Amino acid sequence: MSKTAWIWIGITVAATAFIAVANGCNLQDVVSIPVNEYVRDALMIDPDDRITLTMADGVYSDWLDFVQRQTRELQGDIEVGQERYQFIESFVSTGWGVAQTQLNAFPGGSLIVALLTGVSGLLIPKPGTKKAIQKATVKAFKQGMVIEREAGKEK
Repeated sequence: MSKTAWIWIGITVAATAFIAVANGCNLQDVVSIPVNEYVRDALMIDPDDRITLTMADGVYSDWLDFVQRQTRELQGDIEVGQERYQFIESFVSTGWGVAQTQLNAFPGGSLIVALLTGVSGLLIPKPGTKKAIQKATVKAFKQGMVIEREAGKEK
């Protein structure tokens, strides 16, 4: 046989051996999955740990549980905030209605109502307040992630 035939036979044997070895391995352990740093932080996965396709279902399930738990807590907080707002709005509306009725009975009462309305306009948020609130929200979220991580370690 020629030298070229031996080379092709060698390549074929090597390829067959490689495929046989690869077939015997769990190939899902070979495939790495890049996981976002926020997900790693939330699930307390070490940044140096390698996440493989074998582990992907468990990580995904943990992430869904985390998001659902955080969503339920956020919904509860929003509902409490809405209840507070409705109570305060009702209280203020009633108080303002009574005050307007009573102030209009006095001379110059309409002027007092107008002044009070103007002063209340000062309570409208200033430009840039939204950005400050957003920064505070991001900071609070990060602190919440730290607390969540610590609570998970205690369990």
